[in-house]
Amino acid sequence: MHETRRNNINAKRVHKRYKKGDGSALLIIGNLGRNRKQGSIKIDSTIFKSGKHQISSWPDNQKIEPDGSSINIDIDGLGYKMVALSDLN
Repeated sequence: MHETRRNNINAKRVHKRYKKGDGSALLIIGNLGRNRKQGSIKIDSTIFKSGKHQISSWPDNQKIEPDGSSINIDIDGLGYKMVALSDLN
């Protein structure tokens, strides 16, 4: 398995992406603040090999419909969300 790590850090959130060789990725989105946060995360579609992909929560596999190239998230204080990105070749 090929693994790529990217970190984008600001004062309250950390975003990590672990990309496998088959084009799938797991986003771990954490809220390091004590207050609940709502907002959108932009997904860079260039990480997919094809133009077709699926976005779902992980591990419960609930489909997430993107709003353009972004997904809306809601994270409790000191919490996290995991989002699976799958390339549909």
